[in-house]
Amino acid sequence: MRQVLLAEWTKLRTVPSTLWTLLITGITALGGSIILAVPSAGDPNAPFDPVTGTYLAWGEYPVLAVGILGALTVTSEYATGQIRTTFSAVPRRLHVLAAKAGVVGALVLVATEVLAWIAFGVTEFSLAVHHRAVSLGDPGVVRSVTMAGVSMTAVALLSVGIGAIARHTVGAVVAFPAVTFLPLILLSLPALRAARSGLPARLTDRTPHAPTGVGRGGGTPHMADSHAHRRGGPHHAPRRVSEPPAAEGTGQSQRPKVCRSGLLRPLRRVMCGILPGMAYTVDFKTVSTAGLESSPVAAALAGLRANEARFVTNKWDHVFTVEPASKAKKTIDWVHRILKEERDIVISSRPLEAQAFQIDNIRFAYIFYESGLSINVMYTVDDPKERAVGFKLSEGMEVPAELASRFKFAKQKSKLAGTIRGSYFAFKNEY
Repeated sequence: MRQVLLAEWTKLRTVPSTLWTLLITGITALGGSIILAVPSAGDPNAPFDPVTGTYLAWGEYPVLAVGILGALTVTSEYATGQIRTTFSAVPRRLHVLAAKAGVVGALVLVATEVLAWIAFGVTEFSLAVHHRAVSLGDPGVVRSVTMAGVSMTAVALLSVGIGAIARHTVGAVVAFPAVTFLPLILLSLPALRAARSGLPARLTDRTPHAPTGVGRGGGTPHMADSHAHRRGGPHHAPRRVSEPPAAEGTGQSQRPKVCRSGLLRPLRRVMCGILPGMAYTVDFKTVSTAGLESSPVAAALAGLRANEARFVTNKWDHVFTVEPASKAKKTIDWVHRILKEERDIVISSRPLEAQAFQIDNIRFAYIFYESGLSINVMYTVDDPKERAVGFKLSEGMEVPAELASRFKFAKQKSKLAGTIRGSYFAFKNEY
């Protein structure tokens, strides 16, 4: 087997297409990182960080270059007839295929890992000037950048298999993007959303949460809705939505986001669910209890979460994401600090998921608890009169003891969540 590997390595490094495809991979990956990082560096509202830059630059063209490299490793021998000589020397075809996959995988892994860290460094340098860089010590950063190279290696191995099946260069090059991208595009279509609900939780397309409140006096308006009406009425233009930069007091560090609009948005949306330690999107058309299974009212809590996602998506066209409580400790501590200092409230239930984001000058934070309770904070940065904490109770849960004697809860009907009970309080202090 060692001799077969050496023979395949000799073929791979002496074929001109290997060098050209690797060059294209490097140029598109690094060029894409620079193109994305430089214009965003000076914009504090840009939803961008070095990990994001590593993936956004890799989501389209470098994938194609690596795929072509893997396919050509096999199909070029069939095109020239050299495959007959190869099989004469090594009659066991599985050994030949394994050797080709091994050398291609090793080459692509080394090359793309180097490129991934260079791409990370490029965006890190661009954003560090504006104090927006992330640390390698932040949760998931090293793992996510490393997985950029690993994902490219998986693409290369997939294309080697496609080449072995097609045995024709044009057929393999056409089949590769179809096999790689078409399923992801199809999974984003509304007609196939039901199929997506059967996928494992980390592969489903879930989205970012935006906080909403419940009004007093029997009404249940969203706090963000009320704010929008006061500032410009129901036809007030949608405001720009962004992930907030890490800011003192919020405790919210920016998390890598791959789900952005672009040529292959479905691919990025699925990647957002696969990458370890990253936020995931909440699908409000196909309600899932993923992440909330331990709650005694998991179905109702999932409906409440989907209800919030629908509101944010429809109002601001913002992808509604959440992340496990273990990944959002600073956000949870920030909300709990507000509750403790403002009303001496300590929530007894265990938080399951949380998220924070910013719309213009308003910061939002969401926490979903095991008991079925949802808490959201609306914090207007420059106006103390527009700050509030909202509580929502999932259908079927009892009012938590720490809230029962302090608030009156109004009812709100929802197709997704059934009967929601809610209340809120306003505050003016700085946090």
